Amino acid sequence: MHMHSESYVTQKIRRKREKAQRMAAARWKLDRERRDAFAEQSEYPLSLPGRIVQRVIVITNGVDAIEIIRRDNTSQREWARLKRSVGL
Repeated sequence: MHMHSESYVTQKIRRKREKAQRMAAARWKLDRERRDAFAEQSEYPLSLPGRIVQRVIVITNGVDAIEIIRRDNTSQREWARLKRSVGL
């Protein structure tokens, strides 16, 4: 639609909507890139080799949540160290 056939108020609304859509697309792109980068990290628990045997989530003060994961290739010593690190 040509701008000349739109009222001034309609033009302002359209411009603001288009700007908001561009800004939202930029936010979504950044968020998608962050999630993809996080998933590619070797520290990401679900991408590590081995079958998950046990998952423990420790919630402190109703605010902080820490998850530790035990796999079939986790040694007893490593599992004890993980539990100590979260206060179990």
